[in-house]
Amino acid sequence: MCPIFADQMRNAKMLARHNGSIEISKYDLSDSEKIENGLKRIIFEES
Repeated sequence: MCPIFADQMRNAKMLARHNGSIEISKYDLSDSEKIENGLKRIIFEES
């Protein structure tokens, strides 16, 4: 989840805390390594 507006930051943190998503900052969207690591977590880690 990439929060951008208002309450989305809080919602993203809540989802990540409950293993419903991972959180990626909008400032990290240009960092391919962080995007790759996030995708690997989604695909390969069991929750």
